[in-house]
Amino acid sequence: MLAIGLTVLVAQLVAIVAIVVNGVTGLVTSLFQAALLVTPAIVMSMAQGILFISIVLLGDLWFGLAGIIWALTRTEVLVVLAGVGMWLASRGRIDRGPAAGSDERAEAALEQATVRRGARPGGAGAAGGASAPQGRVPLRATPLRSRASSA
Repeated sequence: MLAIGLTVLVAQLVAIVAIVVNGVTGLVTSLFQAALLVTPAIVMSMAQGILFISIVLLGDLWFGLAGIIWALTRTEVLVVLAGVGMWLASRGRIDRGPAAGSDERAEAALEQATVRRGARPGGAGAAGGASAPQGRVPLRATPLRSRASSA
């Protein structure tokens, strides 16, 4: 009984490392999402769940209670290693950023958002002069360059 208690105590102390590793995993997943790298973000998110369940089941089968106790720590280390590997492989694409962006595409998206919010494109609602539907604030139809330079 003392051995189980000692194993749990050591696992809890090592769990502090697992918490830090989990934070790095979340950071890497967020980086992939922000860089519009869908596949690595999905792999990171799914790997945590799939690996954890697998490691818990196999850990119980092979090592008993100790395998279950150490499952979270093992899972987090494996997922962060996979994430760092994918990050290293994707650094070039992350540095380039989303390639599909352009001023024209941004203006079209702004115009489309204005139409969805109830204002008419090119009309008074798009310029922010007339009233918008009650409870809604009209979008400003200023070019992106002027917004960036004023910020």
